[in-house]
Amino acid sequence: MKNLNTKNLLAASVAALISVNTFAVVPDDVADTVVVEFQHPQSIAVSQPNNNMGTGSGEVSSTKWTITSNNAVKLQFTGTSLAADGTTQQIPEFAKQEVDARGEVIGSAYDHLTTTFGVKLENQGSVETGDTNTTWGNSIAPNGTPTLLVGSGATGASDTFKAIMPNDNGTFDVTLYSKGVGDTSTTQSGNYQVTVITTLVADEKLNP
Repeated sequence: MKNLNTKNLLAASVAALISVNTFAVVPDDVADTVVVEFQHPQSIAVSQPNNNMGTGSGEVSSTKWTITSNNAVKLQFTGTSLAADGTTQQIPEFAKQEVDARGEVIGSAYDHLTTTFGVKLENQGSVETGDTNTTWGNSIAPNGTPTLLVGSGATGASDTFKAIMPNDNGTFDVTLYSKGVGDTSTTQSGNYQVTVITTLVADEKLNP
């Protein structure tokens, strides 16, 4: 009986060991995915203007800038000039203060040239309103009015282009054409000037 009991105990121990190994589970591989992102800021720079000035009434002057940016921008034009009575108006027109026969300025009298503008884009990547919309005001033969140059709406210079995306090098060119024409009898001779401010506004386009 003693030997029989020993065999039974050994058999039971072996059965228990086999039972443990039979139900052991090997875990699957565990993986996790992390998306890492950071914000890269937009930058904008404007070159010094390249001016090509006309020498007289009726000739076209041009001012060209090279814009550098790593995303889309919008152009905005503003300007002021003095009205005929010397008050400030929010449109850019070629103007000159009149002088009398002694060469002294007349404080509240200003003459104006009929002023027109044109804008041309070059070397850009794309334009929001369509890649064929690269000129405004007939560009090199300017016929855009000062009011439309600085105004909003579909016929204004800014909204003709809306957002402009630079090319893969991060640049594009903008040229402003200006022309002033005076009447040979009623427009006093002299030097006429106009100031136009060109402002670039970031219009960053992000991934959808």
